[in-house]
Amino acid sequence: MLEGANGSGKSTLLALVAQLLRPSRGELRYEAEGGALQGESLRAQIGYGGHAALVYPDLSACDNLRFMARRFALVKGEERVQEVGQRLGLLPFWQRPVRTYSQGQLQRTALARALLHRPSLLVLDEPTTALDARSTERVAELLLEERARGALILLSTHDHPLAAKLADQRIVLRAGRRVSETEARGAA
Repeated sequence: MLEGANGSGKSTLLALVAQLLRPSRGELRYEAEGGALQGESLRAQIGYGGHAALVYPDLSACDNLRFMARRFALVKGEERVQEVGQRLGLLPFWQRPVRTYSQGQLQRTALARALLHRPSLLVLDEPTTALDARSTERVAELLLEERARGALILLSTHDHPLAAKLADQRIVLRAGRRVSETEARGAA
């Protein structure tokens, strides 16, 4: 988990890790059992949820997820779309255009998009912002399941109960630099 004051570099670091930004200097390396990952094979392993939802506003949540399922060539894509929609409570507004959603509905849709393809690396910037207590609990359950599945989760959050459930390590940033790193209790 990343911690730090506003402006400390958390969102920038997450965008770099998610391959949405390029570093101005240095490099990022992604290692897997089969060797280094890069390019499209790397991007296919990353699920990102940030401040921008990265969904098409004129499409419904259902259509956005179906589009992403096709993009990732998911086997049983429609089943996965329905599963993620159900798990995140999207079905009541499933067919409406995303542009009509509340901030919490949009946040859950963005998280569904990030989780859809079962990525190996989940990069999440404040995933529970604008969510009510029940939705926050759903997100925590899903993230614990993703972690149990073997996904690596890198997130920033001000939601201390969520952090306590998920964090194995806490990294504190200040002015874009790591100032401390500690082991956290986290869920087993």
